[in-house]
Amino acid sequence: MAAKRNIVAVLITIIISALLINIDQVLSQKSVLSPSETDPPVLQATFEASKDTYITGANGNGGTNFGDQQSMYIGTSGTSPFVYGYNVLIDFDLSSLPPDAEIISATLRLGLLFNLSSNINSPDAEINVMSEAISESWDEYSVTWYDYLGYSDQGDPANPVDGASVWEEWDVTNIVTAWKTGAIPQYGIRLFSSASDNIDMYQFYSREHSINAPELVVSYRTQTPTETPTPTETHTPTPTLQVSGSCPGTVKIYATRDTFTNAGQPGVNNADQTRLILGNSTDRYVFLHFPVEQVIPQDQHIYDASLYLFENGPAYGDNPLSPWDVFVYTPLSAWDELTLTWLNQPGPFLGLVKELSNTNSDWYVINDLTFFAELWHQGIYQNDGLGLSLQDENTRLMFESSESTPSYIHPYLQVECGLEPPTATPTPTATPTPTATPTEAPKTINYIASDLEVTQGVQRITNSVRLVEGKRTFVRFYVDVYDSAYAAGNQYRIDARLKIYRDNSTVPTIILPSNTNTGFLNLPYSWQNPYIDADRYWMVADNTFIFEIPSHLTNGTLRLVGEANLDWKVPETYWFDNDVEVTVDFEPIPSFGMRVYRLKWQDTDNKYYTTTYDNINDSLHFARQALPVPDLWAQSYVYSYYQDYGKGSPNLDNVNRYIRQQYIWDRSHNGTLFQDYSTVRYYGLIDQLGTRGGGLADGIPAKVASGWTGNRTTFTHELGHTFNRHHTLTTCGESCGTNFWGNPCADGWEHYPYTKGRIGPHEFSVEGFYYDGNDNFEIRSSQWKDIMSYCSYRWMSDFTYHRIMDYINPNRAANAEATNVDSAATGTDNLLVSGLIDGDTGALDLSPLFVIPDSSPLGDYSSGELAIVLKDSDGAELARYWFTPNMPVESGVCSLDGTAEESAMMNFTELVPYHPQTARVDIEGPSGSGIF
Repeated sequence: MAAKRNIVAVLITIIISALLINIDQVLSQKSVLSPSETDPPVLQATFEASKDTYITGANGNGGTNFGDQQSMYIGTSGTSPFVYGYNVLIDFDLSSLPPDAEIISATLRLGLLFNLSSNINSPDAEINVMSEAISESWDEYSVTWYDYLGYSDQGDPANPVDGASVWEEWDVTNIVTAWKTGAIPQYGIRLFSSASDNIDMYQFYSREHSINAPELVVSYRTQTPTETPTPTETHTPTPTLQVSGSCPGTVKIYATRDTFTNAGQPGVNNADQTRLILGNSTDRYVFLHFPVEQVIPQDQHIYDASLYLFENGPAYGDNPLSPWDVFVYTPLSAWDELTLTWLNQPGPFLGLVKELSNTNSDWYVINDLTFFAELWHQGIYQNDGLGLSLQDENTRLMFESSESTPSYIHPYLQVECGLEPPTATPTPTATPTPTATPTEAPKTINYIASDLEVTQGVQRITNSVRLVEGKRTFVRFYVDVYDSAYAAGNQYRIDARLKIYRDNSTVPTIILPSNTNTGFLNLPYSWQNPYIDADRYWMVADNTFIFEIPSHLTNGTLRLVGEANLDWKVPETYWFDNDVEVTVDFEPIPSFGMRVYRLKWQDTDNKYYTTTYDNINDSLHFARQALPVPDLWAQSYVYSYYQDYGKGSPNLDNVNRYIRQQYIWDRSHNGTLFQDYSTVRYYGLIDQLGTRGGGLADGIPAKVASGWTGNRTTFTHELGHTFNRHHTLTTCGESCGTNFWGNPCADGWEHYPYTKGRIGPHEFSVEGFYYDGNDNFEIRSSQWKDIMSYCSYRWMSDFTYHRIMDYINPNRAANAEATNVDSAATGTDNLLVSGLIDGDTGALDLSPLFVIPDSSPLGDYSSGELAIVLKDSDGAELARYWFTPNMPVESGVCSLDGTAEESAMMNFTELVPYHPQTARVDIEGPSGSGIF
């Protein structure tokens, strides 16, 4: 490799020499343009917000700071004389603009999240939002309404915000020009609206959010270029080496190079940034270099190495809480801090997934990077530094870089070193006695690499369960142990690694096990061992090596090679059965979006209860693992149930009725979720409080469901119904009756292929794979029951997994979701008609009617069991629309007598063409009879 690089260096020198000769010849002949002959080009730069927040005095929040929130509000609330404003404060780092830049235009852009205006039904619903320069400094994480900042109006025009666009824009050219010319100091911009007696408010994404973050687009040009003098040769200064401590002992080696790459600005180099931003595989990578081989003397041994990073700001996104999983790797090639971008960054060569956690309020650490430090120190691998990629989707972390001050907060690698080689704890022995020349102990052990199981939550040893592109993926490496001299107490401790080959690549990415810090596992004896049931042996997670495939590799085709007993460190009788390989493919399945309503309700003792964020996160954590989707992105809203229905425990039929109306409204207005996801679900989550459990889906399939928090699997169970899954027939003794019109129950009981509701055909045929918030692994045997059953200990079966996958997959002909895509369409005025029908009595509970402009009907309404009839003031029929109500499916637990709880209430939510002369709406039964 060194010889090859020397040859390349010689070739580069020759080429550069030739180029210098040609450049000199061109410079001697070229004409110099005068300023009058041409104008300099207009350039454009886009800047991310360096800080942002919102402030308000509403609801007693005048002293509250919102700097760490993922969204911001602009507008007003309340009625005169008590009208409260919501202002956005925002600033950008413009230091990278050339000193002589002439500002042509500057546009501030905010991504719209939601329209919260009370006059949302009006086609003229809009507010004028104005911008002005802030005239004093403020801190993103402490500023409040009560700080009463000063402002300086620079005359930029107001922008009418109506919620019709994904992005809202403001012309702030005057403000940015004043900053650039020094007319006013730069402290940021305030966005605000005038007072109103309505709730006129809009919600925008903040910089803490992973999508549609604020940006400032600046168009500028520099002064007319003059002839550039012939450049003189310069030398890039060698980075200053900062080290504290010495061997033997603890040594801190500070980064000599660090930067990050940004997929959103793929051609931008960030070497001059004072922070490092770490995101996932489609977002931002961090690169660092520590000259371990220069600092640690060759006669010293490395015992431990850990990476320390100083917080630049709070984490934000879907997972803002420590710890996080980070893929740490050595790059394939060297990189230049001053030229590195997303486009030219080297890929990973050797890596492993490690945990990043905060040691206190400021410092974050990745422990046990000794493996990499040893490679560099011993000269086994060229030190091209480290690459970091966050495994948590839609999450970003920010740390201080080497360009920040003071220097003690720079990234550093902490190395423990000494003269004595690291050894295992010695086993005490008796005083040795002289012996003859020793002979090698006979080899009796054989380690056999038997299988690689690639799992995303449920899998068979044959890898017959299909894999989803972009979903967290783990590999279980099975190694059998055979010992001809087996005896109780024998130790079988070996190491392993996984090589990942992309498509036809011959250069692998190498990762080490996630369930061991040293790369070694103590394996129990598994070969014809009378004391161990082989199937139960594999049910213990740490009896296999577990690897997590980096998220950027979870697509396409992968060839995986598991290697055990590396470099034959442990003597064996046979060396050639230590490898096993498998090839797997990933299917592109779309993520889906959710809105989760946290219900606030009041009991008869006047106590209020609101579902907590912990309840939501627990339900989402389970659903993300169990469902065949790469991710599940959720919004959170509060529904004050008691305001509509008074005191008492929430009724799920009423909850779903409210959520259905919200779903139809948002869909018809092309809400943010419907713009970003082809599949959308709305869910109401209610605090259980130890009183009851269960849930209610609108039907099979459906868009809406709700449930209590008593069992976190209920959330996923109800979502299963919305994805066209029926109940799993178990021994609970369920039965199905008929609905009010005498037709068979819409739910029915679907044939399930495995007995007793198990997730597989026999006890150990299918294995569920579960990880908690700290990535502790557990295995679910086939004794666990299918998620669509009513039984305890529920997990996802391969049967249900594949059928949900087929329903969501847009590339499969049988996909019902594809024929009913959750996308909005514009059209004419339509009437929203919804209500509940008691399946036992036929009684109707009709909800208030709403006219939704610029929308499209939900169906053709040419047939059905019931009819929506529009009539004028004289009772004459204007239009008739046929429909069939939904039979909801309530997922309670089995009662003491073995029966399952079902809802007797049918529901309907229809969006039908509206007639302007409508004065009355009737719901009629079959054959036009039975008017409600």
